[in-house]
Amino acid sequence: MGGKNAFGGEIYKSANDNRRRSLIGPWLPTQKMAKALGAKHYFTGEPCFNGHTTTRFASNAACMKCSSDKRNELNKLRAAIDPEWKEERNAKRREAYAADPSKSRALNKEWIAANGNQRRDYTREYMRMRRAEDPTLNERAREIMQEKRSDPAYIEAERARDRERYAADPLPYREKSKRYAKENPEVAATHARNRRAMLKAADGTHAPEDVEAILKRQKYKCGECGTSIRKSYHVDHIHPLSKGGSNWPHNLQCLCSTCNLQKSDFDQVEYAKRRGRLI
Repeated sequence: MGGKNAFGGEIYKSANDNRRRSLIGPWLPTQKMAKALGAKHYFTGEPCFNGHTTTRFASNAACMKCSSDKRNELNKLRAAIDPEWKEERNAKRREAYAADPSKSRALNKEWIAANGNQRRDYTREYMRMRRAEDPTLNERAREIMQEKRSDPAYIEAERARDRERYAADPLPYREKSKRYAKENPEVAATHARNRRAMLKAADGTHAPEDVEAILKRQKYKCGECGTSIRKSYHVDHIHPLSKGGSNWPHNLQCLCSTCNLQKSDFDQVEYAKRRGRLI
């Protein structure tokens, strides 16, 4: 709501009507008022038969969203059966864009800001359709992205953009990280170990596949006490990071939680002496 109309009532505007239109007169609450003032549209604040709470045509009281959807469906049908009409319409759109691209870009930004979820769902569905039609699409996209990320300037620009988005609204990123860690615990744990090693300036890195190979080599038994670690295990740095150990797979072993907590940051030889295995 905002302001007063010609009859002294409030001027209404739909909360979910994000399309730009040229209107004659203010937002009016009834069809009768709109006709009396010569306005083309009015807004009652009530949903139509299909549940759209948007403006209506003064001429026939039709919901503008319903009319727009119907027109779009008819245009899709005509484009499917009349390629010449489709090409002519696309040519007119290209001419209009070339004449004033800033107008189209501004409208696109405005629509995206108001309909971000709809745009995301449409993009996902479109890409699923494209992948079904062309199985090599993913591979080509991966090659293009690898080529882009070989440029340090592109990587830095990407990181700067991510930092800006995170600073503006960190909550969605944190929730996404929590969900991913819950669904992929070993990947998240590996990432945490690699990050800890990086902060300690330790050499090397490892992947979840390396940990799985270590588990198989140890036959899913603790490297110290020999108990089964199929259900739960800790990944230990044999030579601790705090004492100059590396983060390469050859410096890793899998232990049960008890042995890993007891070993703490002791070297393997020191820990063996504490356990009485070495004199």
